[in-house]
Amino acid sequence: MLGIPAEMVLVGYLCLGYVSRFDTQSELSLKGWEKRADLANFIHFEHYGGADEQRAAELLSSLTDGEDLESAS
Repeated sequence: MLGIPAEMVLVGYLCLGYVSRFDTQSELSLKGWEKRADLANFIHFEHYGGADEQRAAELLSSLTDGEDLESAS
């Protein structure tokens, strides 16, 4: 349905309920598991692999009122 290649492993990290605080860095980064990647790299339009850098940049800018996502955390 989504056209995700079979060799891709989807991993989710879901918090249920209320959180008492938000860290300045993601928990995965703080634990040394993964470094922050550019969010635009994960935006696909219409289907997996449907990348559009300009469209992704415009979408992210509209969601953050033009604020840089790195400085927004």
